[in-house]
Amino acid sequence: MKAPKALTLCLFIPAALALIAATAWAAPLLDITNGPITPDESYTGPSFDQHAAQGQWFQNLDANGNPVANDFEVREYEFYDNLYQHGGSQSTGEFKGSTDAIEGIVTTYATNAPGDIISFTIKTTITNDTPGSGDFNEGDNSHGEELKNAAALSFDMYGVKLTADFAMLNDATKPNEWTGPYREVTPEIYAVHPDQVAWYCYAHDSEAPKPLGGSYVPAYDFGNIPVGASATRDLSFTVGPPDGSNGLTPTQGRGLAIVESEAQGKDIFLNRSTSLKISDWVDDLLLDPGTDYPAPPLRSSDVSVFCTIPEPGELAALAGMCLMGLLGYRRRRRRTA
Repeated sequence: MKAPKALTLCLFIPAALALIAATAWAAPLLDITNGPITPDESYTGPSFDQHAAQGQWFQNLDANGNPVANDFEVREYEFYDNLYQHGGSQSTGEFKGSTDAIEGIVTTYATNAPGDIISFTIKTTITNDTPGSGDFNEGDNSHGEELKNAAALSFDMYGVKLTADFAMLNDATKPNEWTGPYREVTPEIYAVHPDQVAWYCYAHDSEAPKPLGGSYVPAYDFGNIPVGASATRDLSFTVGPPDGSNGLTPTQGRGLAIVESEAQGKDIFLNRSTSLKISDWVDDLLLDPGTDYPAPPLRSSDVSVFCTIPEPGELAALAGMCLMGLLGYRRRRRRTA
């Protein structure tokens, strides 16, 4: 008589609980809430969480692609694609790990009459390759936040979101002036039909540094990604004004990276642990060379990946339920033996 599938799955719970305690060698899935993040008073969130104590905030969009007032959600953890033995995981067969854990391959691009790139699509794959191996460098960002004494985790990732740190939502949603920590990059890259837009820069508070922040960075949903699994989406972007008169030069910088990614299947997305949250915006869009902490792009990141995970209390409760179920199953077996 075989045990029910639900009870069989319970056998994996002790391993999950062990991962909570044994984190020294896990891949970079890091807590980005206030606590590991310093300073305590950072003024880097929206008004209802002005010190971003709860993590990275995302604002939902209406049917026309505009931010909906007071419609936010948060993610408490950030996921990275560090090199193997620098916090990342080793690739095995077709399983993508290490610096391919966050991978973007340009599949198509279009040009205008002069030959400049005016649109492109990136096949994007996020692989939960935790746990990994080795020590990793901790991150900071352009708002003066730092991650200290980070403990890496290995869990199923829930509600995964990727932010395109190299792109904008639209012309109507951008800073009033491009002063630091904002970074103007032209011609602009615009996201096509993102799912949300992420908060960047300082809180709207009299004590906060200036300039004021807002929901500016395009974000995409990737659902839940269990350990060892992947999620893939095609993300599309346009360049410059709608008439296509101003694009990316295909022989240098961002344009060259797009051309080489499409022609040679090279990874154009990276997010190493040296980048804390959306560390710089607008960032460059460049190839991932597969090295430990490449620069540029700034802080070795041109995208960011966020998620939530099961709380330890939830896992402990589930383990207790599984234990009771297994004990009950053993009693039933004795009675029917």
